[in-house]
Amino acid sequence: MKAPPRRKARIAALQILYSRSQAGISHQGERLIGLEANLKEEGLAFARSLVTRAWADLNEVDRFIQEALQEWRQERLSSSLNALLRLAVSELLYWPETDAKVIFNEALDLCKSYVDPEATSLVNGLLHRVAVMKNRLPKT
Repeated sequence: MKAPPRRKARIAALQILYSRSQAGISHQGERLIGLEANLKEEGLAFARSLVTRAWADLNEVDRFIQEALQEWRQERLSSSLNALLRLAVSELLYWPETDAKVIFNEALDLCKSYVDPEATSLVNGLLHRVAVMKNRLPKT
C-alpha cells in the first residue's frame, strides 16, 4: 500500500531530525532525504516546515518532552525515539489545525515501523500528556 503524502513527509522529517541530532547532516543531505522520499513539492514543503519548526524550538519541545516523561530522563531515550517525539510534540505544539488524533496515529505508526514497536505505549502516553498540557485534549 502506498503511503499518503503527509505520511511520507513525516517519514522524511523523522529521518532528517534523526540525522541532524546524530551526524549534523548538511542541507544537501537533507535535500537528498526529501528527494529519496519521492515527495512532491507540497510534501517537501511540509517536511521542511516540520523540521525547521522542531529544530528552531528544540529547547521548548524538549522541555515538554521532559516534563511529560515524568520519572524518566530524555537522555535515556534512543536517538530514533527522541527524533520521533520531537517531531510529534512539535506538531502538537505548533500545528493546531492538525487534529491531535492524526498526530497520535502518525506517531504510533512511525514508531512501529521506524523506531520500536514496543515503545508505542510510551509514545502514546507522552503525547497524551503533552496534548493535555497544551489543551489539545480534555483532561482525563
